[in-house]
Amino acid sequence: MKIKGLLLGMLAYAAMVACTNEDIVKNNVNQPEKVKGNLSLVISSTSNSSRAADNEESGVTDPGIEGESTVTDAVIILNRLDENGNLTKEEFGGYLTKAQLNETTASGETIYNPFFTLANSGWYKVLVVLNPTESIEAIANSQQSTDKSKYEQIAESSYTTTGDITIAAAGQFMMVNKKEIKVDVLS
Repeated sequence: MKIKGLLLGMLAYAAMVACTNEDIVKNNVNQPEKVKGNLSLVISSTSNSSRAADNEESGVTDPGIEGESTVTDAVIILNRLDENGNLTKEEFGGYLTKAQLNETTASGETIYNPFFTLANSGWYKVLVVLNPTESIEAIANSQQSTDKSKYEQIAESSYTTTGDITIAAAGQFMMVNKKEIKVDVLS
């Protein structure tokens, strides 16, 4: 009788361990499941590596100056794509201070590693602007008030100034990701 009780107890325990409230049900093939996903971005640069080629054909690079590599803050926008690959109004991220960028330095290389928890898995476009202008910060911090996503508003924004400005001063050199980045966030 004791053995039968132990076996039934172990069977009941195994059944409870196998059960979960978070059953994963296969969704339609083209639609991502509506579960949270985590995304960690790694942004790195070595000293004096912020400039690209001086023109697109020559391949000659200008290493820039130390101050251009300084990052004071960032705007990071993650825009979820619909099933056709178009931008949606579902966005995450925003304005991040230097502390929120999780900065570390190793072997002369500075690495920023911001972390996001997203409400849904799926494909996202990523826009990273380091040392953003005040107008880009304002877009990132605002509530959605237009037909365009924050991603689109920032990508289409322009900056004009008059007079002498020190754009290459530490923390003033705005940088943005060179190529369009798409990431697939899995649950």
